Amino acid sequence: MLRVFAVVLLALGLHAAGPARAQDAVTCESRDNRYRECRGFEGRARLDRALSDAPCIEGRTWGTRKGMIWVDQGCRGRFVPSWHAGPGGAGKGRTIRCESTDDRTRECAAGFRGRAVLVRQLSDSRCVEGRSWGQRGSSIWVSQGCRGEFAEDRGGGH
Repeated sequence: MLRVFAVVLLALGLHAAGPARAQDAVTCESRDNRYRECRGFEGRARLDRALSDAPCIEGRTWGTRKGMIWVDQGCRGRFVPSWHAGPGGAGKGRTIRCESTDDRTRECAAGFRGRAVLVRQLSDSRCVEGRSWGQRGSSIWVSQGCRGEFAEDRGGGH
């Protein structure tokens, strides 16, 4: 019995240490504004949700490199695999850019039938779904200085 228990624990430990699967999300956090790397995905990742007040800007405060996600300067976020290369996922089709200038609310016609996702944040101001960006019908709205590129989530596991 003890041997079976040890085998089960070993199997669970190996599973937890394995590479992130396509449906997994990874939280990676820059604490005290320090650079940090976290195990990512085989392909690219995208920021699913910013968790910090510090901006998460791809290429500046976060990025991917050889299966790793890196964060810096206080960026904390939840990352998911980018669906650019996958069939039917977010980002496979066209993206639209929507920008709030002078902290004003702006609405951008997107023509999306499904749920919109933030593919890339372009601003220093945080883009937070429901607070500084959202979807109204087939349009995207942005406010509070949020500038980003948005795509239609076309299934990637939903």
